[in-house]
Amino acid sequence: MKEKKLNILFVCTGNVCRSPMAEGILKNMIPNNLKNKVNVQSAGVNTLNGMRASAFAVEVSKNDSVNISSHRSRQTTEKMISESDFIFVMAEEHLEYFKNNFIKYIDKVYGLKKFNNPENVTIDIKDPIGGDLGSYEKIFYEIKHEIERIFPKLIKIAEENE
Repeated sequence: MKEKKLNILFVCTGNVCRSPMAEGILKNMIPNNLKNKVNVQSAGVNTLNGMRASAFAVEVSKNDSVNISSHRSRQTTEKMISESDFIFVMAEEHLEYFKNNFIKYIDKVYGLKKFNNPENVTIDIKDPIGGDLGSYEKIFYEIKHEIERIFPKLIKIAEENE
């Protein structure tokens, strides 16, 4: 029997700041014995394919041993959405995008801040685009905190797929 991979997709607007940082953070955290059981990607709801991650996103990620320098932006597609088990969005506007364009997949779309944390009142993680290095650092660590919070649940799911 073929083992199932856990497919995780992070989504933001341009796929050059928040979602690539989230992708890199989670990929870094996955233990070696589960790397072939978890697939992590990112995409944007309003982007051009092939743009590099923003310089500040690359820099703050590198400062935390996360390498996203080879990242290239991608527009969300129905194929990647349909193949994903979990889609984590960075803001309410991204949730609205899925409600308006891909409603049949809405049951697997979560605000990163709300997943497994229903009492959290907001899902928004501010877009640092156009900000200084400090604003990128703040957002990087906010995303990292949320991924660390949900990581045990994701790993448990990946292990159950064995």
